[in-house]
Amino acid sequence: MKALATALLLCAAAHAQPLTIGFLAGLPLAGVTGDNTGYVHSYGRKYVAGAAVGVRLPHHLSIEADALYREYSVTAVYNGYSGYEWRFPVLLQYRFGNGRIRPIIESGISVDHYSSLPVATQFTLNNPLDGTPITGYRFPFGPINRTGAVFGAGLEIKAWRSHTVSAELRYTRSGSEPANPNTADLLFGFHF
Repeated sequence: MKALATALLLCAAAHAQPLTIGFLAGLPLAGVTGDNTGYVHSYGRKYVAGAAVGVRLPHHLSIEADALYREYSVTAVYNGYSGYEWRFPVLLQYRFGNGRIRPIIESGISVDHYSSLPVATQFTLNNPLDGTPITGYRFPFGPINRTGAVFGAGLEIKAWRSHTVSAELRYTRSGSEPANPNTADLLFGFHF
């Protein structure tokens, strides 16, 4: 009974605010061209695509959660690797004005999942000849999760009734080594 009452309250609260559902697609504008060790020569991304769900709040504010997919490839000095990334940003957005064309600014946090990135692991061995320690690094591949900050700005155009088309520039800062996955993307969206 308690769960039913909670579900009814949540449905009533969600019904009071306009819910938006949409699709996002775009291209990377910038990727990383090197890391702190200088071993990464290029870090390429092909495209970005995904879905968005948002809730409009009072005072020109909204909250949007996205699920964005992208493929990437890294070319290093001796070898390269490729994989995919799922990025899950949650953004607080502010829309300026009430007109048909409205500027948007946004900020939030992103949780990113990478299918395979090399992870530096330090190890120490003793030299068998004189017993002095030898330090080395190995780079096993595996899935990695990271969190980071997201900032963006763009335009939203009211196309028809509650349907909107948007274009935005979004920067995500989600860590450093081993291959710095900071990105700037140009995203186009359709929300209804």
